[in-house]
Amino acid sequence: AIDDAYEEIDDARDDDEDTDEAEDLLEEAQEAYDDAVEAFDDRDYDDAIEYAEEAEELANDAIDAL
Repeated sequence: AIDDAYEEIDDARDDDEDTDEAEDLLEEAQEAYDDAVEAFDDRDYDDAIEYAEEAEELANDAIDAL
């Protein structure tokens, strides 16, 4: 979902659309993804799942904001 959001934002920028809200949401999604990876590496699988789900939701919200 994060990769899709990056692509959608790039396409929107190419069309001179306002992407500020989407970029903010995508930044939050990337942070949640990074937290998920860290939690997974720490073997905190419950938190890893929670952060990964949050990252996916935020990435989808970023796409919807365009």
